[in-house]
Amino acid sequence: MSPAIILENGIYRMWYVDVDYKVYYAEITDGVLGEATCLDIAYDQPMNSWHLDVLYNKEKNLYEMVLCSFKPNNSRRTMSLYYSCSSDNSNWSKAVRILRPSAEVNGWDSQGLYKASLLYNDGCYYMFYSAHGPDRVNLGVGLMYGSDIYALNSYL
Repeated sequence: MSPAIILENGIYRMWYVDVDYKVYYAEITDGVLGEATCLDIAYDQPMNSWHLDVLYNKEKNLYEMVLCSFKPNNSRRTMSLYYSCSSDNSNWSKAVRILRPSAEVNGWDSQGLYKASLLYNDGCYYMFYSAHGPDRVNLGVGLMYGSDIYALNSYL
């Protein structure tokens, strides 16, 4: 579901979440999809991973991943965004929540955060994310930014 793909040295690197809510990685070389590997993305508590994005940060020599995730047996309407990183694409840091739904009861992003896209440029992260409010009609796209992925600022 919703794969993240990076072209690196002639190899397409692809990360995705399968129906078991786990993160997988596979490579595509010369148009041929290689065998997928399940990545161990740990959380502080049991969580289901959903949509993700991955970038390779050349400045930090890190693969960086942002995932929307939710507790097992909970609705996907209450997802938050989590961050994990890896220097080797095998050993990933524990996923840490970096953004939760707004505490504003009728806020456009008060019920669930969805797919996010992560960019990094000149020492600054930019994270675009989609979300919805309580009526599921009030939808939108948000932008967070900052030099510290764990302390992003809202762009309002």
